[in-house]
Amino acid sequence: MNTVHRQADRDTPDSKAAAGGRILECARDLFNRDGYERFSMRRLADAVGCAVGTIYLYFTSKDELFQALVEERFERLSSALSGLGERHRNGDPVVLLKKAMYTYI
Repeated sequence: MNTVHRQADRDTPDSKAAAGGRILECARDLFNRDGYERFSMRRLADAVGCAVGTIYLYFTSKDELFQALVEERFERLSSALSGLGERHRNGDPVVLLKKAMYTYI
Protein backbone atom coordinates (compact mmCIF):
# COMPACT_ATOMS: atom_id res chain seq x y z
CA MET A 1 0.00 0.00 0.00
CA ASN A 2 1.02 3.57 -0.62
CA THR A 3 2.19 5.86 2.16
CA VAL A 4 -0.93 7.98 1.68
CA HIS A 5 -2.77 6.07 4.38
CA ARG A 6 -0.13 5.56 7.06
CA GLN A 7 -0.85 7.21 10.40
CA ALA A 8 2.59 8.82 10.56
CA ASP A 9 1.95 10.52 7.24
CA ARG A 10 -1.33 11.99 8.43
CA ASP A 11 0.31 13.43 11.53
CA THR A 12 2.34 16.17 9.84
CA PRO A 13 0.84 18.99 7.76
CA ASP A 14 3.47 18.59 5.03
CA SER A 15 2.82 14.87 4.74
CA LYS A 16 -0.92 15.36 4.66
CA ALA A 17 -0.59 18.01 1.97
CA ALA A 18 1.65 15.72 -0.07
CA ALA A 19 -0.82 12.85 0.25
CA GLY A 20 -3.72 15.12 -0.68
CA GLY A 21 -1.69 16.34 -3.64
CA ARG A 22 -1.06 12.76 -4.78
CA ILE A 23 -4.77 12.02 -4.54
CA LEU A 24 -5.59 15.14 -6.58
CA GLU A 25 -2.96 14.26 -9.17
CA CYS A 26 -4.35 10.77 -9.68
CA ALA A 27 -7.93 12.05 -9.64
CA ARG A 28 -7.09 14.63 -12.33
CA ASP A 29 -5.64 11.88 -14.52
CA LEU A 30 -8.67 9.63 -14.02
CA PHE A 31 -11.19 12.42 -14.68
CA ASN A 32 -9.32 13.35 -17.85
CA ARG A 33 -9.06 9.76 -19.03
CA ASP A 34 -12.44 8.33 -17.99
CA GLY A 35 -14.71 11.34 -17.56
CA TYR A 36 -16.85 12.30 -14.59
CA GLU A 37 -19.45 9.56 -15.00
CA ARG A 38 -16.96 6.66 -15.10
CA PHE A 39 -14.78 8.04 -12.31
CA SER A 40 -15.06 6.23 -8.99
CA MET A 41 -13.40 6.56 -5.62
CA ARG A 42 -12.51 2.86 -5.82
CA ARG A 43 -10.61 3.39 -9.09
CA LEU A 44 -8.91 6.39 -7.53
CA ALA A 45 -7.84 4.36 -4.51
CA ASP A 46 -6.42 1.70 -6.84
CA ALA A 47 -4.49 4.37 -8.77
CA VAL A 48 -3.13 5.93 -5.58
CA GLY A 49 -2.40 2.54 -4.04
CA CYS A 50 -4.43 2.88 -0.88
CA ALA A 51 -7.71 1.76 0.63
CA VAL A 52 -10.91 3.50 -0.46
CA GLY A 53 -11.50 4.66 3.10
CA THR A 54 -8.24 6.56 2.98
CA ILE A 55 -9.52 8.73 0.14
CA TYR A 56 -12.51 9.65 2.31
CA LEU A 57 -10.15 10.96 4.99
CA TYR A 58 -9.22 13.70 2.52
CA PHE A 59 -12.42 14.15 0.46
CA THR A 60 -15.94 13.24 1.54
CA SER A 61 -17.31 12.64 -1.96
CA LYS A 62 -16.58 12.55 -5.66
CA ASP A 63 -18.25 15.96 -5.96
CA GLU A 64 -16.00 17.49 -3.30
CA LEU A 65 -12.93 16.05 -4.99
CA PHE A 66 -14.03 17.37 -8.40
CA GLN A 67 -14.74 20.79 -6.88
CA ALA A 68 -11.23 20.86 -5.42
CA LEU A 69 -9.79 20.17 -8.87
CA VAL A 70 -11.91 22.90 -10.45
CA GLU A 71 -10.87 25.42 -7.80
CA GLU A 72 -7.21 24.47 -8.23
CA ARG A 73 -7.40 25.11 -11.98
CA PHE A 74 -9.17 28.44 -11.59
CA GLU A 75 -6.56 29.55 -9.05
CA ARG A 76 -3.83 28.71 -11.56
CA LEU A 77 -5.69 30.58 -14.31
CA SER A 78 -6.21 33.60 -12.08
CA SER A 79 -2.55 33.64 -11.15
CA ALA A 80 -1.47 33.37 -14.78
CA LEU A 81 -3.83 36.14 -15.86
CA SER A 82 -2.78 38.51 -13.08
CA GLY A 83 0.86 37.90 -13.91
CA LEU A 84 0.10 38.66 -17.55
CA GLY A 85 -1.41 42.01 -16.60
CA GLU A 86 1.64 42.91 -14.55
CA ARG A 87 4.04 42.08 -17.37
CA HIS A 88 2.11 44.08 -19.99
CA ARG A 89 0.99 47.09 -18.00
CA ASN A 90 1.72 49.72 -20.67
CA GLY A 91 1.18 47.52 -23.70
CA ASP A 92 -1.50 47.45 -26.34
CA PRO A 93 -4.81 46.34 -24.73
CA VAL A 94 -5.73 44.26 -27.78
CA VAL A 95 -2.45 42.34 -27.53
CA LEU A 96 -3.06 41.88 -23.80
CA LEU A 97 -6.57 40.59 -24.48
CA LYS A 98 -5.28 38.13 -27.07
CA LYS A 99 -2.62 36.89 -24.66
CA ALA A 100 -5.23 36.53 -21.92
CA MET A 101 -7.53 34.53 -24.18
CA TYR A 102 -4.62 32.31 -25.26
CA THR A 103 -3.79 31.73 -21.59
CA TYR A 104 -7.44 30.89 -20.86
CA ILE A 105 -7.66 28.40 -23.69
